[in-house]
Parts: sequence; structure tokens; C-alpha cells
Amino acid sequence: MPQYDLGVLSATYKLTGNEGTLKAELRNGALNDIEGFEVQLNVFGEEQAPVQLDNFVMSGDNTTINVPFTFAEDADRSKGVMVTITKLNGATDDAPQNNSIAATQCYLHRVLAEEFSTEACVNCPRVSEYMYSVMDRPEFKGQVFAVVHHVGYNTDFLTRPGDDAYTWFYNNNGNTFAPAIMFDRYAYFTGEDSGKPSPCMNPGSAEQIATLFRTRLEQDAAADLSVKAYDTGDNKVNITVTGERGRVFSPLPTRITVYITEDSIKARNQKGTDDLAHYYHQHTLRVANSTWGDVIDWDADNHFTYNTTLDVNPSWNRSQMHIVAFINCYNENDPSQCTIENAASIDFADVATGISQVNTTSKADAKEYYDLSGRRLSAPAKGINIVRYTDGSVRKVLVK
Repeated sequence: MPQYDLGVLSATYKLTGNEGTLKAELRNGALNDIEGFEVQLNVFGEEQAPVQLDNFVMSGDNTTINVPFTFAEDADRSKGVMVTITKLNGATDDAPQNNSIAATQCYLHRVLAEEFSTEACVNCPRVSEYMYSVMDRPEFKGQVFAVVHHVGYNTDFLTRPGDDAYTWFYNNNGNTFAPAIMFDRYAYFTGEDSGKPSPCMNPGSAEQIATLFRTRLEQDAAADLSVKAYDTGDNKVNITVTGERGRVFSPLPTRITVYITEDSIKARNQKGTDDLAHYYHQHTLRVANSTWGDVIDWDADNHFTYNTTLDVNPSWNRSQMHIVAFINCYNENDPSQCTIENAASIDFADVATGISQVNTTSKADAKEYYDLSGRRLSAPAKGINIVRYTDGSVRKVLVK
């Protein structure tokens, strides 16, 4: 064994605006302990100033470092980020060949919680209250989204045709139950009868839900996505999801699933509540692009753009509706291999509005620009633009 050797095992980085953080795991593979070292980052082709770290790493142990950095807005991000151990305190590294590694980009992880709940379930109101009280906590705002499948224990008036397909996640010889919750469809739990991994569990408290949210939020995501949409005004909504990945993260084809949900739907005959007149269903799944999602067509730069058009029933309350999209895997033979990598959501209030809402007398200033697919533009583009004005009106405008 060498006398001194500190090597880089792995490295990832996240970006927010023109700032980032590199996270790397290092290993002392030598006979002697190491008391501090220096690292240097190369960020998108630009060398950063060396950073002195005081980590004490015993022989045979690992240590994790987090190094912040900044970069110019016009930096060439295709050049990536490299981390190098440049110096050991008071020693010479005997194996410098493992001192550098190219970091992989990762992304802020957002969590999708999927609940199985029906009006026949006497325990569902209690667990639903756990769920939504936790979601209201500031630490989870904008980081956790929810969808409710009205299956698992009988059905009710909100059950959609085909919803029974999702009970496959229970993986316990056909025995299902409600309430149940999945967290990113991650198989933390075991099917009660089959003994096989299952993502479905019955939470015993709000704190248990909060703990599982935190556990998933701590995981780095290998891919990211964002959602834009355009309400055509004819009971349809055009949805565009764009995304990127820092690496290939699954041997299975990755998929994009898009849901529309609705809040505040008045209950008809919910069991387990003493106040039926004021009980409302939240985050109810109304429509999906497909049961298991559509396969993503990643381009050579590991980006994708996906478009879909979903029907919107005119009886649904648009002010209470949300679009939820997520990147997921699907193995038809194994519910434990269907994990959600990342999710995103927008409210219908943020959806570009159809031409039926044009106010021809408006003299307000232009506020937002969209193309005919509903994608938001940073500035007017040549051709037909959909323009939303500060008074809320929307028009088609031809730009020459």
C-alpha cells in the first residue's frame, strides 16, 4: 500500500442560476491518515481558485466534500465540471492518477406522493389529513406534489376507467387496501402477502410521512423537467414537457407521464368523517396521457421535448386544477423497478389561455409570449405569437 493516497471515487454537481455546488466522495487508500487537503475545480472550462479543506481522513476511510462555485451566465456548460485533488497537507500523494474525475450533473429532487383512497374507506380521511398537513409545511412547499387514485378499497364516483391498473403496485397477490401511499413509487416496503418489494404503505402518522418525504428529497435526481401548457379554449389543453439528464440512470426505457388533477371536489358519501357536508377530495386524478407514461426520446445532448393534448371536462373547476408531470421507469414484471426520477407541476392559473378569452378592447401592455404549441418565449418570435397582456387578455399576434 502507498504511504499517502487520497483519490476521488465519484462527483456530482447541481446548478442554481449561475451558482453551483460540487459534491464528491474521496477515499484514503493508503497506510497513513490524511489531515487536510486542497482541491481545485474546473467549471465549464475555467479554472477556479484552489480550496483548502480540513477534513481528517483515516486510513481506509471515505469522506464527502461539498464545494460551492460560481460561473458566468454565458459559460459553455457542455465543457462540464472537473474536480482535482491538488495537494495533501504535509505529504506527497503516491498515486496521483486517481486525483481527478469529471463530475456528473444532478438536479434538485422533487417528490411525487400517490395516495390510494376511496369513499368506502373509513380510515382515509385521517390519513389524508396527515398527508396534506405535512404538505403545507414550508419545508415541503414546491418540493412535494400529490395525486390521489380512487381505487384500492372498492371504488367511488371519482374512479376513472383503468385506475385498477395501478393496484398492481401493491404486489401482494391481489390484496389491496386503503389508505395507502407511494413515495416516488420507491419500494421501501414489502407486500403483506407476497413478501416481495412494494412501494405501497399505510402511514401511521404525519411524522412518518414527513420522514419519507425528507428521505426522498435528500436523493439527487439524475434528470430534471419543466412543464408549460396552453389551454386551447375548446376543452383541451396542449402540454409541453422539456427535460434533461446528467447521465443514463436506468437500463429500462425512461418514460414521461402527465396527469391533470383537481382539488376541492365535494364528497358524496365519504366514510370515516363526522362532517360530510364540508369534506372535499384533493389532488384527484382526472386524466392521464397514458397509464405508464410514454417512452422519452432523448436527443444526443440528453435533452427531450414531449408534447401531448389532454381533454378537459367543462364541469371540472379550472381554478382548482394542476398539471403534474414526472419521469419514471416501468418494468411490467416488477413493481419495484418503476421508480420516479423527478417530477414537476404547474397550476392551471399559470397555463396560457385560449383565444376564446380575447379582449379586443384591451389597451394593456404585453406580458408573456407563447408559440402555437404553448411554449413560453423569452421575446416575440417571427410568425404567429400568442400574447398574454397585463389585464389577463390573450391575442394571436403576427410578428413579421
